[in-house]
Amino acid sequence: MIRPIALLCLPVLLYGQPTDTTSYPLSTTAEPLTVTASRIPHGELATIRLSQLDIYRNATAKADPLLAVNTLPAATNPDETANVSLRGSPAEATGIYLNGVPLRSAVRIDQSNGVGQFSLFRQLPLRQLRVYPSNPPLQFSQASAGAVAIETDYARPGGTARSLSLNLVGVGYSHVQAVGETGALRGYVNASDLTAFRAVNGRKLTDLRASRSVDAMLSYAVKDKQQRTLQLFYLGFLESYRYDYRGADTAGQFGQRKPRHLGIVNYDWQGSGWTWRASQLLDWEKPTFAFDGQTLVVERFTSHTGIHAERRTPGLTLQWGGATNHYFDPGGHTHTTEAYAYVQHRTGPWLLGGGLKPVYADGAALNVQLAGRLELGRSRIHLTAGSHTQLLAPGPNFLGWQRLRIRQLAVDYLRRWSDWELEAAAYTKRERYGNRQTVAVAGAETQLTYRSGNWLVGLGLVTVRSRAETVPTRRDIPLSGRGRLQWNAAGWSAGLHYRARSGKVEESLMPGTVPDRYPDYQRLDASITKTLITKLGGVILYANANNLLDTRNVSYYSYRGEEYYSRRVVFFGAILSW
Repeated sequence: MIRPIALLCLPVLLYGQPTDTTSYPLSTTAEPLTVTASRIPHGELATIRLSQLDIYRNATAKADPLLAVNTLPAATNPDETANVSLRGSPAEATGIYLNGVPLRSAVRIDQSNGVGQFSLFRQLPLRQLRVYPSNPPLQFSQASAGAVAIETDYARPGGTARSLSLNLVGVGYSHVQAVGETGALRGYVNASDLTAFRAVNGRKLTDLRASRSVDAMLSYAVKDKQQRTLQLFYLGFLESYRYDYRGADTAGQFGQRKPRHLGIVNYDWQGSGWTWRASQLLDWEKPTFAFDGQTLVVERFTSHTGIHAERRTPGLTLQWGGATNHYFDPGGHTHTTEAYAYVQHRTGPWLLGGGLKPVYADGAALNVQLAGRLELGRSRIHLTAGSHTQLLAPGPNFLGWQRLRIRQLAVDYLRRWSDWELEAAAYTKRERYGNRQTVAVAGAETQLTYRSGNWLVGLGLVTVRSRAETVPTRRDIPLSGRGRLQWNAAGWSAGLHYRARSGKVEESLMPGTVPDRYPDYQRLDASITKTLITKLGGVILYANANNLLDTRNVSYYSYRGEEYYSRRVVFFGAILSW
């Protein structure tokens, strides 16, 4: 068990080049937590689970759940953004879920195309995070290629805890307390400005003109004697920034101002042998984008309503439910409706599952899923196959709403012995976009991890071949490698994370031409923290460096030559908890 103060949020912050949207650091607060490394439960067909400790100690994750997911071998996002691409599919095909409801946009510091540098979840106290790299479970609404499911912590604390964060970009305050005999109240507020950050890293921030943000979260959860749980969650923020943009054939100053309010209600109860959950999401945002004297206002409203039921008996699990999603934006009103039924059975070393989900999303379709897991001592083989339909929202890859149909097959392997763990996977899929483009994807990944005493060492290799007809897409990555080194002892924590991959495919193509590749990419990130216990409470001091070697990784070519991803940026601060 680890001392609670040691698991406070450890920000590692990044400035990105404007080709992928300019990013800037946000102040971070979090309540004290006690977390142990978690493994996948015996009856769970999820492939990957991350603990909050995994996220905080990842030198590249910047204390951000989605950026932590993007360091996994299954993640194939070729850019330095928080948009999660899983196993060669576009980010739009990966469902992101907060407390069981799907979010149309889960990123911040984004442009009008939805590409963002951070997730909405960087400050949230997390209970768990699960990743489904292939064939997401049928109860997840509007997902096809994969899913990332995030649950916030709603457990009643033993008393009251507070934390104050002060760093190069601002200040934040977090508060958690017990309410009555069964309730829990959590909240935080952050305010940021880049004056001090620019003073330290000014030479690397020549394009950034201004950026400010205020964000806040408030959640309340209560459980009665009948084990009925009500959880209310609210997240709001206001962010604005301006920077100089230089594209391949255009240049000017880009600015954004975005207010957003997101609310979620979850109600859980038990009856007639079933466990039930009803969920409601209301999400409103009204960003204003400005470029070279022109202004675009895009107001969006999203609503999700879902009900789910589950019954567990020895060796058998039954699930059913349904959901509806409504999207209102300048393009009008779009909606989806779906229902599902799923059965899971254990027999000897096998865990088998299968289900159906009729979906109406710009036309009727039937989703089908089969899954199985075989336990062989310290080894596990996990197979999934399915056909999924999803209505993709407009984003960086699609101008309008797009119907996606994916057929996929994947096998994952896990072997543990002594201090070692080996993970490997192979997969193939066909993606059909509307009535036009078909993309064939095939890939493999492997990762070897060593944990012993104070040390963690990880090495991974990935290959993905993604072809639209015979032309490689930007997610075609012939070879990608990752390495991680982590040391923890006596209140100290230090980590290194190295990434190298083949250059991404050039995006702008003339019909009938073979695309060029950008130069190969590599980056080394580092972090170091010190935890202290004082009379006032716990203190964490931290310092981080992104792109420690100051590598010039080409992001794109503009009229003035090569433009780069993030250069070396340092960041430091402190968190006090009492």
